[in-house]
Amino acid sequence: MTEDEALKKARDAMKQATDKFGADRDAVMREIDRKKDQDPLLEQAFGIAGRVFQQAEQNIKH
Repeated sequence: MTEDEALKKARDAMKQATDKFGADRDAVMREIDRKKDQDPLLEQAFGIAGRVFQQAEQNIKH
């Protein structure tokens, strides 16, 4: 999975969860966890997205 694919997959999952539960952060996170249990690629996508965000943050600081 490319970084772009991972970012899109993670973003789409977050959008669906926030559309469903609004600002209820706990409910959103439970929904994301449920979806990751059903789709191992989603868990991989969130891992890749996290690394991309971390790299971007480090690049901004340096």
